Amino acid sequence: MSEAPNAPIVVLMGRSGYAREIARVYVDAFGRQNVRIIEEVPSAPTALTKFLHAHMRNRGLLSALDAIALRILMMLHSARCGHFAITPDMAVKHADDPAIADLVKRERARLVVLCICSVLSEGQISRIGVPIINVHNGIAPRYRGSGNLWALAEDNPGMIGATLHRVDAGDDADTRLSIARFDPVKEEIPFSDVDLEAFKRGAQLAVDFVRTGKRQIPPECSALPDRHYPFPGLIDWLRARRNFHRRAKRRADASIEHAWQMSFKERAADKTLTVPEKLHWSDTASVGWRDAAIADIVRQNLPPHGLVLDLGCGDARLAKQFGGSYVGCDYSESTLRLAPSGVRCVVASAGALPFCSKVFDVSLAVGLLACIEDAQSVADELLRVTRAGGTIVINTLRQFSRAELLVVATASLFSPTRLALVWAIWQRKHGVVRGGTLVGRRFSVGELRRLFPPGTEILFIAYHGAKGLVPFAREITASFRVPDPRSASKARSSTMSAEIGCM
Repeated sequence: MSEAPNAPIVVLMGRSGYAREIARVYVDAFGRQNVRIIEEVPSAPTALTKFLHAHMRNRGLLSALDAIALRILMMLHSARCGHFAITPDMAVKHADDPAIADLVKRERARLVVLCICSVLSEGQISRIGVPIINVHNGIAPRYRGSGNLWALAEDNPGMIGATLHRVDAGDDADTRLSIARFDPVKEEIPFSDVDLEAFKRGAQLAVDFVRTGKRQIPPECSALPDRHYPFPGLIDWLRARRNFHRRAKRRADASIEHAWQMSFKERAADKTLTVPEKLHWSDTASVGWRDAAIADIVRQNLPPHGLVLDLGCGDARLAKQFGGSYVGCDYSESTLRLAPSGVRCVVASAGALPFCSKVFDVSLAVGLLACIEDAQSVADELLRVTRAGGTIVINTLRQFSRAELLVVATASLFSPTRLALVWAIWQRKHGVVRGGTLVGRRFSVGELRRLFPPGTEILFIAYHGAKGLVPFAREITASFRVPDPRSASKARSSTMSAEIGCM
């Protein structure tokens, strides 16, 4: 972007307080004399009506009302953020107004920066005729739409941030310029300010790009799955807020991955333990039937000459079931030393696998999610490395209902250690040592479903520990069919343009 360093830039901004705060970044960086500001001032009733109509058509009345409630809440908060007083050079009713392109040409601007405004049509992009860049609230293409709120709602804090991308008539996943990630819990950023902070960091990416052409996409974001989200509702906001504050309360504790990894390392060296006990299978009698059940699911879904990934494989005991088709992966090198000689095993983090995309026909995560903080990032990696039409099998601890926990607590009144464990499960304080035992993370069926894209086919669900019944079942085994992205509609729903300028 250095070919016309003295040419102005054009900032096309919406009316929200967030937009004003982002515009401040550009004015501070380039000087007001070098920035032309166009403010989009749509009719409020018209914008709200379009938003409601589009959301109702695609999501239904109740979802639309839920989204309207959140939109009002976010507008109120955004209004409190917009303290930057600025007089625009031009006001338009819509981002597609031809007067915008006329100003760009008249001023000989070098580029246009979008700032929480409506989506531009292909015709307007063509009329403008200079590069257009935009800051997306979230990590694209994994979280399109209101990305950061959805990442928190899915308890995927590793995907909080902003994406700078070039705007054209194509797909912005292919025109990403830079990504900024941050952890709002570690940085003690209030939940209400996460979106504003993301927009500000994204604006700084834009400043760096305009000044030097700098691009920065972290390696872990180079091959993300593509998933688009609609504008969320108040229920989604409440779930995101709950996850955020739950994570903030756990911040003082050692990370789950570290606590579990240290425990596996210590157990692997303990010669008094059996191999299942080294791997935290306290109920050693259950290992055999669990392995047999998993192997049966794999055989039903593994094509000839197919490949099986066993993520969190431990001692790779399932390798004997599949021979050369088997590849094991675990983050504990000490535990992998327990694997039979000659078995293909890789040391790696479950959230950053060293495999190419779409190479495995069946991917397993047996007991893994109990030891992981960011289950969503693991699910994303499983989706990435498993071919379309392939199978993902997850076995994990089941989250007991409140009623079940009350019954267990009543039966444990004379066992302080067991009561402490029940209380930890009630509070979902996984990873915390209670009575000398690491508490594993637990999942409901609904939570497992939400790890994968909407419409993902569930092939099989089984409950273990209560004669196959749901009440008091200790574990869940579920298998999912990996969707084929080519079968999904390429066209984005019409809610996209109505929802982009939501604040």
